[in-house]
Amino acid sequence: MTSRHWKIFWPVFWSLIAASGLIVLCCYDETAREVAWETTRTVLGILCTPFILETTSIIVGICILMGIRHYQDKREGDGWVYLATQEPEDKTLPRALTERLQSVVLTEKPSEPDDNASRRAVIEGYLELGMAAQALADLNSDAAQDDLESTLLRSRVLASNLETEAALLAIRDAETKFPDSKKDIAASALETSSWIGRHLQQPDLVKTWRTEAERILQASIIH
Repeated sequence: MTSRHWKIFWPVFWSLIAASGLIVLCCYDETAREVAWETTRTVLGILCTPFILETTSIIVGICILMGIRHYQDKREGDGWVYLATQEPEDKTLPRALTERLQSVVLTEKPSEPDDNASRRAVIEGYLELGMAAQALADLNSDAAQDDLESTLLRSRVLASNLETEAALLAIRDAETKFPDSKKDIAASALETSSWIGRHLQQPDLVKTWRTEAERILQASIIH
C-alpha cells in the first residue's frame, strides 16, 4: 500500500473496530441497548427539528461534494494548465489575434528556456542554409561558451568563412579540453568537410578537414 492508502486504511479500520464493539455490547447488555436507543432517538429528534434539519442537510451535502471533488482532484489533477506565449515579430497585428495564434496550452510546467541552446540552433540553421556570413555575425554577437558543443560550432562557423587556421585551433582546443569526446570532435570535423564540399567546392579544404578527422579518430583509438 502507498502512504495515501494507509492514511485511508487506519481511520476506516478503527471506525469498524469501534462499531463492532458497540454492536457486540448492545447484543449482550440490555442497559447498553436502552442507552443506545435513547441516544439515537434524541439525536434524530434534534436533527429532524425544523431549521436544524435543513441546515444539517446543507452541511452534509457540501461535505459530500467537497469529498467527491477532492477525490477527483487526486485522481485527475486540479485542471490547472500553463499558457505559453510568444511575442509576435509583426507588432502591427491585433493583440487578440496574435495571442490566439501563438499561445500554447501545456498541462505540465514547461522547462526553463536555454538561451545558449537557442542561439546555437539559430547559428546551425544559418549553416544548414549555407549562410556562413550570417552565422559568423551571430556567433560574434554571442557570448563565448567553453562547452564542447559551442566550441565545435565555433570551429564549423570559422571554417565555413574560410578562417581555416582559427577553425583548426578551435577544434584542437576542444580536443585538449575534452579528451573523452574525440569521436564527437572527429564527427564535427567530417561535418565541416562535407559542408565545405557542398557549399564552397574547395577540394583542398575538404581534404584538410578529412585528414584532421582521421587524425583525431586515430588518436582516440590509441588513447
